[in-house]
Amino acid sequence: MIHFTYNIKKNYLGSQLTVSVLTKKTVLALSAYRPCGENTSIRYLFSWSLSYTMGLERCYFPEGRQKEFLEYVKQIDNLSWNSLAKAVGVSKDQIKSYGYEYCSLPKSLYDNICELYKLDKDEIVKNYGIKLRDFIPRVNVGFSRTVLPKPAQFKSNIVTLNSKEVKFSSFDRDKGIRLPTKLTPLLAEEIGIHLGDGFLSDKKYEFRVKGDKKNEVEYYTQVIAPMYKELFNIDLNLKEYETTFGFELYSKAIWEFKTKIIGIKPGPKTNISIPDIVKEGNKETLCALVRGYFDTDGCLFFQSRYGYNKYYPMISVASRSKRLAVDFYSILITLGLRPLLYPTNNRCWQVIMYGYENLRLFKSIIGWRNPKNIKKLEEWENRYNNMFIARVL
Repeated sequence: MIHFTYNIKKNYLGSQLTVSVLTKKTVLALSAYRPCGENTSIRYLFSWSLSYTMGLERCYFPEGRQKEFLEYVKQIDNLSWNSLAKAVGVSKDQIKSYGYEYCSLPKSLYDNICELYKLDKDEIVKNYGIKLRDFIPRVNVGFSRTVLPKPAQFKSNIVTLNSKEVKFSSFDRDKGIRLPTKLTPLLAEEIGIHLGDGFLSDKKYEFRVKGDKKNEVEYYTQVIAPMYKELFNIDLNLKEYETTFGFELYSKAIWEFKTKIIGIKPGPKTNISIPDIVKEGNKETLCALVRGYFDTDGCLFFQSRYGYNKYYPMISVASRSKRLAVDFYSILITLGLRPLLYPTNNRCWQVIMYGYENLRLFKSIIGWRNPKNIKKLEEWENRYNNMFIARVL
């Protein structure tokens, strides 16, 4: 059993951490204490378990020699990093992390490489000065180096909506359709959904919203359907299409409300932008707008890096409309996040946020209501997040 102490950054806990490596299969029972007053203490419990498929024994090379060894292996069969990764059964990101010496090479992978390319393991150990010892996990995995900008100051104004000029058809009256009178967070979220999965026809009073029928049925039935009932007093006819799941509706009142009052441009969304009236909203409505958009068109993803499987968070969204991408990029900065904006190879514009600080703030002020995203986050938290999120008992 290995014992050592590690000082956690003060902006997280400001406590001293005691680590015990228990076995080679399951790692880390962590506990830390910080006094709070004379007779009171707050106990922080940390738990983390990881299964290391390659074991905990590692090869520690002198600086520069691990990269030299892997470059030598690549030259044997004239391999690229990707080809070498496939040959030894790891991901491209993993083999690069070893090649650029971000982390030490697992002993089991070293053995596999030597057997695959018929190398003398003992001779390699001697020639490269390798030392074999148990791996001490990096307890600072998950601590972010990203520094977020300060969020802007928001007004607490409530935007009112005047729908007197909107015309109702006989169908609208028979269905009892009503229109919102204020820009509420719920309406802002619906506008975000519209900008993501929605389409407003420019030839007839048609509006439709459709998502992935494989993993978004629950989102449409439990979130979107009640939302439209509350906003417009309409019961959606949700159904499955060939490749999608969602609804189509024909309503003159809703169509005119969206075009004339909200200011959404009908037709293809290749040059669409966030309506000006929504940009005038307060912090709550802007957060709701972002949530609706990212719940439909966005992606929550965890990259495998430096030998850790699916642990580095990324939040992204892509749009054909540069104006829309720039609008959301600007709003995210205003909210205190640090996004990146760049064009992709398929003529889209991508807004992406990397790292733990972006994830923490996005979850705190925006969040998700799409179950597929909530499930991804919960799985990640169960796998990694407990090792740096404190729970007060």
